[in-house]
Amino acid sequence: MATLWLESRLVVPTRNKAGPFLFATVILNECVLLFLRWTAFFACMHFNKILPLFVTPLGLSLLFIAAGLWLGEKRRGRWLVSSALGMLTLCSIPVISDQLLRLLEDRTPQLSMEQCPKADAVVILGGITGNKQRNPELLDWNDAVDRFEHGVALYLVGKAPVIIFTSGGDTPGTGAEGLHLKHAAIAHGVPSSAILQTVGSQNTEAEATNVSDLASRAGIHSILLVTSANHMPRAMLLFASTGLKVTAFPVDYQTKFGEKYRVEDFLPDAEALGRSQRAVRELIGLVYYTFRR
Repeated sequence: MATLWLESRLVVPTRNKAGPFLFATVILNECVLLFLRWTAFFACMHFNKILPLFVTPLGLSLLFIAAGLWLGEKRRGRWLVSSALGMLTLCSIPVISDQLLRLLEDRTPQLSMEQCPKADAVVILGGITGNKQRNPELLDWNDAVDRFEHGVALYLVGKAPVIIFTSGGDTPGTGAEGLHLKHAAIAHGVPSSAILQTVGSQNTEAEATNVSDLASRAGIHSILLVTSANHMPRAMLLFASTGLKVTAFPVDYQTKFGEKYRVEDFLPDAEALGRSQRAVRELIGLVYYTFRR
């Protein structure tokens, strides 16, 4: 609606306008209209990624601080700023970020290679690589590289005859992530004929849909789903709804296990804030898809 209102306010040139001015006005109008339409399209495509930013600890804190500064010296304004600082401090403490992540990681039992049953395919969810534009010849792995390593290991020990890589679409100048992962898997001893990949998956829901479509064409009925432990509850919810028989194989655990907390684990830390952000986003996504389905 906002886009339509802005479009209605644009100048519409008439025949009475001078030639150069008419030409400039038409060009300006077209540029503004194109910008508005692309902005609206982008917002719709990424709405599910943008909205959670405003309800995570950092997003909420910034909103509280902005509201508090706007209210000024009023008691309510000081309370908002104090609440924001308190929220940031608490979510930056490693012990608290660990507890938030445990709400997700402990929902799915961890399996060893021996405990894992056999299936028709291993599905390795994307989001494993970082910025590949610096050197397209080399993969820049991020913290989720465990997905690739354990997923390929499941294939190599004979748990499934096929690997499916999901891909979030092309990155300019590099190609799809799934294609890069395919080349990496071949280098680890996986034959090209045993690798399938999806394209155009912008989020986990799209990954589930694309994998389901690919599986139906390939005669695949059961999968071993490999993704980060904190992402697994939401991924299992979405993949199970496709009708596939799904076995969860969580990896990339980020919380302490069997270790005692140290003094520094009770002090604010930037990495802990990042883990809290991730946990809250996953919890929001899990609640959203649970109620939507």
